[in-house]
Amino acid sequence: MRYIFIILFCSYGFATKAEPLDNEALQVKLGQWHLGLGVGLGVAKNPLNGGDDFPLLLLPDVAYYDEHFYFDNGQFGYTVFDKKKHVVSFISELNPEKRFFIFWHPSNVFLNSSTMSNAYSTPVIGQDDPVIDQDEQLKNINTDDISKRKWAFDSGINYQYFNKDLIVRANLLADISDVYNGWRVGLELEYQLFVGNLIVQPMLGVWYKSSELNSYYYGLSEKDNLDIFYPMDGGFQPYAHLQLTWPMSENKAVLFKLKYDDYSNTSDSPLFKYDYAVNIFMGLKYIF
Repeated sequence: MRYIFIILFCSYGFATKAEPLDNEALQVKLGQWHLGLGVGLGVAKNPLNGGDDFPLLLLPDVAYYDEHFYFDNGQFGYTVFDKKKHVVSFISELNPEKRFFIFWHPSNVFLNSSTMSNAYSTPVIGQDDPVIDQDEQLKNINTDDISKRKWAFDSGINYQYFNKDLIVRANLLADISDVYNGWRVGLELEYQLFVGNLIVQPMLGVWYKSSELNSYYYGLSEKDNLDIFYPMDGGFQPYAHLQLTWPMSENKAVLFKLKYDDYSNTSDSPLFKYDYAVNIFMGLKYIF
């Protein structure tokens, strides 16, 4: 984790020495679809036992904004307050935790998708069950052994603050699909910097996810038919993202993206093989 933050810090240090370029061409125009496609090589590492890493070869970038409604790479929004520096919107999106159980999730597929306390809980075995090596049994559990985790649809409120090249975002979302019946709240800082023609976009953020959310996706319960009960606590999940864009023409650019999500405080769950999720992609982005 510390190496990702070092990269972001160095990017900030170098980029602030350069004069910013005109940013108008990078903005999504109101009333027009923004259609892009990333073509290159990359991988989304899956931190779960039995989970496959996902190849990243073709990543669409799809967005549409009008004065109130917008769609941005899997997120739907309706803006109710817009005063230049302060914007408030109601938003809805698929819960991103499903991405570790299936490839075709917006968090894996879209080019620009949106993108804890100690979660250890002692598993409970029935009193009449035979004596077994619990630690060994937990180590052997993978995603093929548990019940299918369903798609969940979250909705809530988003606040954004704009100050020159800095964007601050705050989100409060809850499950409205009656799948896990929990919630999550997040804070995110994004900066846009320039080194000549190179556009550097570091991002730092943190989610707090409720125990209901963590337990549904990463805990074990009676629905898994394993005779093991393993609830999870709510807690924090920090993350760091970095995007580098080198424009080659009005509709083509070299693109590098790196995403690091820290699951260290949820990784006491027996489903985790390591405590982080990494996405890395490098290639060309085409604007249509």
